[in-house]
Amino acid sequence: MNELENYQGLAEDTRTPEEKEKDYPHTEFIGHGLTPILWEEKTDWVKLPLRRQITSSSCGAQAAAKILEAFNKDIMSATPTYHFRQNFPNEGMFAQDIGNILKNYKTTTEAISPSQNMTEAEMNAAPIPDLRPYGISAYYFLDPGEKLDMDLLAEALEKGHGLVIGISSHIEEWTEYPQV
Repeated sequence: MNELENYQGLAEDTRTPEEKEKDYPHTEFIGHGLTPILWEEKTDWVKLPLRRQITSSSCGAQAAAKILEAFNKDIMSATPTYHFRQNFPNEGMFAQDIGNILKNYKTTTEAISPSQNMTEAEMNAAPIPDLRPYGISAYYFLDPGEKLDMDLLAEALEKGHGLVIGISSHIEEWTEYPQV
């Protein structure tokens, strides 16, 4: 059995109910899905470089780095984000932890703190620079238990928010562009 066969994706959120109540509600940022969306085809998509996490379970931190790249055009590091996770040194991290880390601890560029092509052990042992100027001011998550539709996602994008959609798959199913 290879080590990735049992990988479950995001780590379990072990916070207390009181800690979870401090999460930002998406309605605070995008409303209640009441803004009518005018659907139009976008042709000017920016294609960011593929993240290379190899055998680390840093997919959440890699996604966060990619979102920051879209806003500031520098190649961002996932290492500081992955290092400050609540379940360190265990694999993976939960979504709200990612937002909290980027808000409170921030990250830096890939040139200062490498994160690509690193194993789990290498990422856990990597030095974390003191200067981490890149972060976010707030974050929110669309709860998969809520009724979600494409209009709600489109509304978030129209308002200029970064959007990460988590897709769980086995390593054999993964491609740069999901097919199913």
